Amino acid sequence: MLTSLTLEQGIDRNIITIPSNTPVTEAITAMSQVRASCILVVEQHQLVGIFTERDVVKVTASQMPLEQLNISQLMTADLVTLKLTEIINTFSVLSLLRQHSIRHLPIVDNQGYPVGIVTPHSIRQVLKPTDLLKLRLVAEAMTTKVIYIPTTISVFEISQIMAKNRISCVVIAKEGEHKQRATEEKLGDNLAKTFSSSSTKSPIPIGIITERDLVQFQALGLNLSQTQAVEVMST
Repeated sequence: MLTSLTLEQGIDRNIITIPSNTPVTEAITAMSQVRASCILVVEQHQLVGIFTERDVVKVTASQMPLEQLNISQLMTADLVTLKLTEIINTFSVLSLLRQHSIRHLPIVDNQGYPVGIVTPHSIRQVLKPTDLLKLRLVAEAMTTKVIYIPTTISVFEISQIMAKNRISCVVIAKEGEHKQRATEEKLGDNLAKTFSSSSTKSPIPIGIITERDLVQFQALGLNLSQTQAVEVMST
């Protein structure tokens, strides 16, 4: 098991902090520029909120007028934090992440000011292979729920699917040799088709869109309703 000293090396100290009156569009741009998975909101040297990639997915799916909102209106204010002096070992940190179903654990000093953040990714950077086996991080981080999306679906519809299913990515796929059966989800006035796992032929993956991609798309000001998955997916 990692010691507290080793675990401190797993703290990502390259954090972004912003005041609560920052426009949401500026916060998303800041996240996009440094490819950060979250941004921390600070007032009077105190951590008051967090805004993550998954929050970007949610607000994208809801079509909120982001240019009219400040980060204080969308951030998560009910925070789970850990003081730097309270770090005991890897297990205690992972337990907090699992217990509260969070992927970002802000680390604060004794005055409540954020000094870093711990995520499953940052912990894995300092774990040895034997530690990974002991903690079963790989198995716990894997998801058996893979959603395949046809190439013609819009990025906006993808954001709705990701938000509804609380997933960090979708796989863009084309039909196999046999005709695919598809399931349809009602999304507002649109129908988004996802390939069924019971199809006669498995879909052929050709790309992927992630939460981080949606942050980038928002920062670029793309018209997500008019942008198809195949135009912006990573291959």
